[in-house]
Amino acid sequence: CVCDELTVSSLIPNPSFEEMTCCPFENERLDCAVDWIQASSPTTDYVHTCGVLGNTSIPAFAPLPFPDGNGGVGFRDGQRFSGSNYKEYVGACLTEGMEQDQEYRLDFFVGFRDNVPGSMSFEMSIFGSTDCANLPFGGNSNSIGCPGNLLVYDELGSLTVSGSNEWVNVVFDFIADKPYEVIILGPACAPNP
Repeated sequence: CVCDELTVSSLIPNPSFEEMTCCPFENERLDCAVDWIQASSPTTDYVHTCGVLGNTSIPAFAPLPFPDGNGGVGFRDGQRFSGSNYKEYVGACLTEGMEQDQEYRLDFFVGFRDNVPGSMSFEMSIFGSTDCANLPFGGNSNSIGCPGNLLVYDELGSLTVSGSNEWVNVVFDFIADKPYEVIILGPACAPNP
């Protein structure tokens, strides 16, 4: 048969972090990445080949080359000085809401370094909310932990991801049981010492 070509589309705006308003020359500059929101009070790091390539205070830098484009985001799952519930998340309001009972796939890469203790394997989760007004979550409190601790967020999936000085392809398949408008990426809810 003659079939229509399927076009891969993303409900996540700026999915490869390529569109930016500034080059990140310091930590915590997610505000440089167009359409991405600092979802948690603890702050993620926008990294790009034009500027910093990771958190300079650890130091932990993205493995090169990037699997797609020149940018990405770094986040923590627990921190020695701030506690095991210190978690950093990135989020975005979707270009259109998900359809309830529809199957979705989130396919992306996670980079790993071997010079940071505890950073070669962790539980990663995606969360959804039905209202963009819920982003960011938790106000200025570092004690909230993950978005799943709040009633307005649902965990859409969780996987253990592992690697060493490499990028690993991660795929989440899930059914949207609500018309989600927000997606958040980051560590799972369990405290990580």
